[in-house]
Amino acid sequence: MKHSFYGCENELERNYFARVSYFTHQKPVAFSPKFCHFFSEKFEELFVSTTGIKPSRKIGILMPNRDDSRQLYEPGLVSRLNPVLWIMPDYFDDISFCWQSKTGNMVKPTDEEFDLSDLECWLEGLKPVEYWKQVATEKNIHPFKISNLPFELKVFGFGVNTMVFRIYNRWGQLMFESNNPRIGWNGVFKGKPQPMDAYAYTLEAELIDGEKVKQAGNITLVR
Repeated sequence: MKHSFYGCENELERNYFARVSYFTHQKPVAFSPKFCHFFSEKFEELFVSTTGIKPSRKIGILMPNRDDSRQLYEPGLVSRLNPVLWIMPDYFDDISFCWQSKTGNMVKPTDEEFDLSDLECWLEGLKPVEYWKQVATEKNIHPFKISNLPFELKVFGFGVNTMVFRIYNRWGQLMFESNNPRIGWNGVFKGKPQPMDAYAYTLEAELIDGEKVKQAGNITLVR
């Protein structure tokens, strides 16, 4: 399967940015099929040519994920989409995809009728050296260690449609279960902080393209 930063093959993929955000100030952004392909192809082309890093399950773009994040879409003669670059497991960077019309027209993400040859586009805010440091660091080697509680262990991913995330103690007792990526485990079970120990996790997920993913491993709870 070829990975891409943004999928346009069906309506569900195309409307990832049109989902209602956890951050209420963010306005959802819908893409027309033509604009989606323009954005997806140009973003990947510019990102790869600038950084040398290709999209994968370990790197992607997400909705803005802070209370003080810029609006995802900023219209203007120079228009901007402001997604977050995510590198597994916990690196996030605000970047901008910018475009403008050579003839002064204003092209919106919902537009279907526009001249591709009339548009100039570029990326702002890229940090290639920092990205390579993150990609080269084996931060995703198991077991993870969780410290500085309260800290919620969450599932971070791009293009996740449904998921079930479970954590068990060494005796097989279920400590935590969630089907919401925004809800994580803080090391507490039935109101009591759990002891420093190894815990097992399982993750079953279905991606927006229909692919099903299963993962399992261990984490170490450290206080």
